[in-house]
Amino acid sequence: MVQSYKTGDLVQLKSGGPAMTVKEAIGDGLDGGDYLCQWFGGSTLKEGVFPANSLRPADLAEPGIRTVLVRPDEKGPVQRPPLKPEFED
Repeated sequence: MVQSYKTGDLVQLKSGGPAMTVKEAIGDGLDGGDYLCQWFGGSTLKEGVFPANSLRPADLAEPGIRTVLVRPDEKGPVQRPPLKPEFED
């Protein structure tokens, strides 16, 4: 079964590459459909359509993965807030 994603999810091509933000799901066929994704190439916002079976959840701990996010309703980058622990000792 092909994994499905929702708007705002961070994904990456199974073959590697930058982390991308899912902007929109396209289609809902048995193959999982396609996803319109956005990412930054330098300071340029790029986008592309990728089949669901070519994507995996982005591993932000992987070397070279940047944590700049794109909100689907905006054109520019958003700074990712620092992660805060859910509870403290």
